[in-house]
Amino acid sequence: MKRSIKKQVSMTVVATCIASALLTIVIFLSYRYYKDRKDLIEHSQQQVEIINQLVERETPEQAYIILSTMAKRTEHIEVAAIYRGTTLFAKYPADAEVPLILKTISDPYGFYGNKLYVSVVNQHPLGETHIVLNLDAFYQEMRITIIALMIISGIAVGIASIFAFRMTQSIIAPLKELVRLTRHIRKNQDYSIRSTNVAHDEVGVLADSINNLLSQIQERDQALLDKNADLENQVKERTEELREAVVKAEYASHAKSAFLANMSHELRTPLTAIQMYTELVIEDLMDGSGTPEIHTQDLNNVITSSQHLLSLIEDVLDLAKIEAGKTDLLLEKVSIQTLLADVMMQANPLMVQNENQFILESDVPKKFTLGTDRKRISQILLNLLSNSAKFTSMGTVTLKAMADIDSLVFQVEDNGIGMTQEQTERVWEGFEQADSSTSKKYGGSGLGLALSKKLVKLLGGKISMTSSPGVGTTVTLQLPLVR
Repeated sequence: MKRSIKKQVSMTVVATCIASALLTIVIFLSYRYYKDRKDLIEHSQQQVEIINQLVERETPEQAYIILSTMAKRTEHIEVAAIYRGTTLFAKYPADAEVPLILKTISDPYGFYGNKLYVSVVNQHPLGETHIVLNLDAFYQEMRITIIALMIISGIAVGIASIFAFRMTQSIIAPLKELVRLTRHIRKNQDYSIRSTNVAHDEVGVLADSINNLLSQIQERDQALLDKNADLENQVKERTEELREAVVKAEYASHAKSAFLANMSHELRTPLTAIQMYTELVIEDLMDGSGTPEIHTQDLNNVITSSQHLLSLIEDVLDLAKIEAGKTDLLLEKVSIQTLLADVMMQANPLMVQNENQFILESDVPKKFTLGTDRKRISQILLNLLSNSAKFTSMGTVTLKAMADIDSLVFQVEDNGIGMTQEQTERVWEGFEQADSSTSKKYGGSGLGLALSKKLVKLLGGKISMTSSPGVGTTVTLQLPLVR
């Protein structure tokens, strides 16, 4: 059976009051009972001591008078007896029979039924004094005390129950208001209603929490409405983004297909040259024709083609390692002057092919060193110079080196064919060149710039490009100073 909070609280308070009252009564009565018993025993023993002192040198008749006087003054004394040795010396009342227990008792006192037996041994003269006290009045007083305590406790419980009812009413009233509020919200789905409880107690805190929750629900519902209103536009935007992603994926697939075609051509060219020059040398050796100079030139061509083929394969492997995150850098102190001299020496043959003028401009101190990967820096610069040499004919290619406060800057400038803004953004992607006509006319795998960009990122640097069609291209490489 379900009970309301009001009934539960009221019953709990009343039960607590009753239990407290009963516990108080039990404790008080236990204390009172044992204290009164103790006081009664001590008082009785004192009376016996007084009797002993009074009858120490008296006759039995005088002892009887003393006992009767003490009994009248103390209503509890029912029987008293004085022994000299084992002989009864005096007793009260005179016609009373001495209880058998007085003759056999060995303890100084004892409770038997509603009687208290007290015994004291006399030394002068030798003997014993016994008294029997009737405890009916003592127990009657205890019963009256219990009844009084029960009445007082009943009145206290009644008063506490009244206060508990009033207190419960003051607590339950705001709770009932909250219940009414929640039922209204559940029935009507109306989250604009608020509790009017302004108390500062726990119920008031609960009301504030419910009001805050309702405000949050309102805000959430409004946010959902706004979200639904924007959903159609978001779907259109996502659809457009998906379409663009599909276009990019198709373009990337086409670029990879074009790369495979270009790479097959790029790989086939040096392989064909190696095969052709090798066959020429073999035929000359077998026929005994040709001169050592011709054989040397043919074999040099084989070496050049092999180096070109190896360079292509290394570019592909480097790009694959970078994509897989398995590229390791060998950091060391690199002399920038020595690095530039080596790059100049390797790039000169590339410039001669298209009759380009190669210029070096450096303001880096001679003893300037940089903590970096020498091989990767050379690879990046040679890729940039190779591109400039390839797309510039009878022009000028300039390599600049500048030391800044916190970075080392390289620039490769040329006055070649140049590119549009769209083309400069595309050439950084793997397998890409400015356009298909460029690939057909100038050749190349389209890996150089993509690989260079990834290597620069590994080195913690930045690379950028500016270009104009028919004017030329400038590529800027910026590396952090780690000396």
